Amino acid sequence: MDREPYIPYEISDLALKYSVPLLFIGGLVSVIYGQKIMGFLQFVVYATSVVFWSHIGKDNTIRNLDMSCATILLIWGTYVYYLSNVQYIWYYSIGTSICVFVVNEAVFFIGIDFCKTEEWRTYIIYQTVITHMIFLHVLPVFTGIYCVIMRKPPSKIDTE
Repeated sequence: MDREPYIPYEISDLALKYSVPLLFIGGLVSVIYGQKIMGFLQFVVYATSVVFWSHIGKDNTIRNLDMSCATILLIWGTYVYYLSNVQYIWYYSIGTSICVFVVNEAVFFIGIDFCKTEEWRTYIIYQTVITHMIFLHVLPVFTGIYCVIMRKPPSKIDTE
């Protein structure tokens, strides 16, 4: 059962069709609402995600690049929303996403080693990919869109 790609194309194709395009939409919303750096970072993460989900393998440097770009985007978002009226929504969303990511990665890499049949292996892969899509693509993008639209920068009184 130790074969390439680690995630079959028919499963990774779900992310390409349903959740990765949301990053592009989030980038458009960010640019429209004046967050050009955020929009640019979202477009970069969109591009790296398309390449990653199109070419999944066990030893994938694109995965590391995609994760690095996503981390930079999350750090930038945290900076932008710091001291704004939406900071707690952003913090709860990102905290949830990070916790789910850690647990999901453990389930995937530990669970895949204990799969006795191809059926169980496929089940674990579907479960972890769909969980990843929901909590690392859909939740942060929709939260980011909400925060970009609803964000009010702090007034001078709040920063003094």
